Amino acid sequence: MFVSEPVEQDQGADASFPGYRGYTEKLVLAELCSRLRSADGKWGLCVLAHPREDLAALARTWEANSASLAGGVYRAGTLTSRQIVAAADGVAGMASILLYEAWLLGRPTLSLQPGLIRSDLGIFRARPGVHCVESAGEMQAITDWLIEVRAPRGAPRPEISAHQDAAGFLAKVWASAPRAS
Repeated sequence: MFVSEPVEQDQGADASFPGYRGYTEKLVLAELCSRLRSADGKWGLCVLAHPREDLAALARTWEANSASLAGGVYRAGTLTSRQIVAAADGVAGMASILLYEAWLLGRPTLSLQPGLIRSDLGIFRARPGVHCVESAGEMQAITDWLIEVRAPRGAPRPEISAHQDAAGFLAKVWASAPRAS
């Protein structure tokens, strides 16, 4: 699966925008599709849109780049994004928290941010087992990720235990926090 984000909408399409990341979701999805088409075997891709993302624009990007690939943009249905991540053979994206969840679940994870110019978004580099592309010279990581996607499913990472009651913990902290009057 590919976890999309409205990068161009939020940070701009080029360096003339102050928050520009060095890439857009359009560039990343195009690169991933290209690599899937050139890889051995039949590949399919479920593209998961961010809740604020323009589904029609994302579908156009998919259509422009998906020749010979199965899959498409997931339209809201009965499955949650977490359920889709849990069912995926591998998860690719940019800097989404869903990549972190995929990594915790033991899914092959690819952070695809070619041209990254903002160090604050290089959050997956330190995670062992996450395949990262932050420059053109690291594209081999996509092939390595695809090899892992074909392998038998791995077990959840040990770090997952630190998150088992994270939501409950945060709710308790929030409930006990002093409020400004």
